[in-house]
Amino acid sequence: MSEKFNGPLSAEEAAAFLRKVPFRNFVFDVDDTLYLRSDPYIRAYQKCFHNRIVNESGWPEGSDLFRISRVFVEEEYLRRVSGEIGMNEMLIRRTLRSFSECGIQLTEEEALLFEGTYEKEQGCIHLIPRFEEILKEFSGSEGKVFLGVLTNGPSEHQWNKIHALGLTRWIPEKHIVVSDDIGVSKPDPAAFRIYEKRCGVLPEDTIMIGDNLKADIQGAEAAGWNALWVKLSDA
Repeated sequence: MSEKFNGPLSAEEAAAFLRKVPFRNFVFDVDDTLYLRSDPYIRAYQKCFHNRIVNESGWPEGSDLFRISRVFVEEEYLRRVSGEIGMNEMLIRRTLRSFSECGIQLTEEEALLFEGTYEKEQGCIHLIPRFEEILKEFSGSEGKVFLGVLTNGPSEHQWNKIHALGLTRWIPEKHIVVSDDIGVSKPDPAAFRIYEKRCGVLPEDTIMIGDNLKADIQGAEAAGWNALWVKLSDA
């Protein structure tokens, strides 16, 4: 890219930048890019454990637990992608490990209850306003701007979030690619090559907008794409 940054941009800064870049193929990540993952996570935490949080010592703030969980979510997802563990085991392990890091021991049943509640809460997510403005603005540009999504994660989970956010109002489904559906995840350059082939975009004309430095930014740059790093929260 012609401009380099010392760190990630806020949604407002990123939206302003996208309005002036020469690239016209915009491909977005989903989680912590178009919405905040912490919102449904904290709601699920409060719903499942409210009485214990209030009445027992040692229970962390929801935002702190969410930050702690990010390491374990990534590690267990990579184990599932490699075939080492299945979906249910991934969900159980990431929650047990996150809570254990805070000194709280859950049963597997409690972990699955939390994960089920978290999934339901993900059905009530909302787009970051600045990016909703961008999607509305460029979807009405009569084909001058390409809008797409390239996201890592389990297929059903990611598509549920895509529909909850209403992304297909502006982005055609054929421009949306989920890693589980293609069998390869960012930052592997193969994920970007598959996206190019499916959607007919050229790497030098395409910019990846995402929050994950390794998967979204370094992965895109390794594939010859442009990249815009965003940070919506301290998560």
